[in-house]
This record gives sequence, structure tokens and C-alpha cells, in this order.
Amino acid sequence: MGSSQRTSEGTAILVERMTAPLVKEDKILTEGRVQYVTLHIPDNSELTIVNTYASRMSRSRAPLWRRINEANFTTDHVIIGGNFNHLEEEEARGTAGQRRMHRRELAA
Repeated sequence: MGSSQRTSEGTAILVERMTAPLVKEDKILTEGRVQYVTLHIPDNSELTIVNTYASRMSRSRAPLWRRINEANFTTDHVIIGGNFNHLEEEEARGTAGQRRMHRRELAA
């Protein structure tokens, strides 16, 4: 991305050379927020790895979860990881409480 578009957002899934031939599919679901890679595992199963970088603002996270859900992964195994930007402990939320889980997220 150009220097005028730089942000602190972004995801990456790095695959080593020996693993690269196992990649069946890779896709960005939401630019800078969600991407996945599907691997064909030698035991004839498939594994999807989803990397997520959620917004700190709860109203922005609900569409992200909806997008992941709509992807409807049909592989044998799915791993979802990344930075969900959700903190459960009150003192970790900061003074404005910006990182609380919102009911719209739960509905996603």
C-alpha cells in the first residue's frame, strides 16, 4: 500500500516453501482485517486458517464476524486466530471502555 494509505491495520499468513504446495486456496475476506488460507493435508483432509485483526470499536467488529460466518468454511478443520481487540477485564479497557463486546457483535 502507498505511504499515504499506511495504517496500523493488517494481517498476514506466512507459508514456508515446503508447505506452499499444500495451499489449495487463499483469500482476503476484508482488506487489512480478515484473510484465510486452506491447506490440503496429506491425510486427505483440509485445514483452513483464518487470521483476523478486529477493530477496537465494537460497532466495527460485528460486520467482521458476519463476514467470517458468511464464508461458510466447509473444510475438515478451521482455526481462527489473530487480534480480536476484545478485553474482558475492566481495568484493561481504558478510561472510555472502547473495547467492550457490544450486543451487535453477539448477534453476528
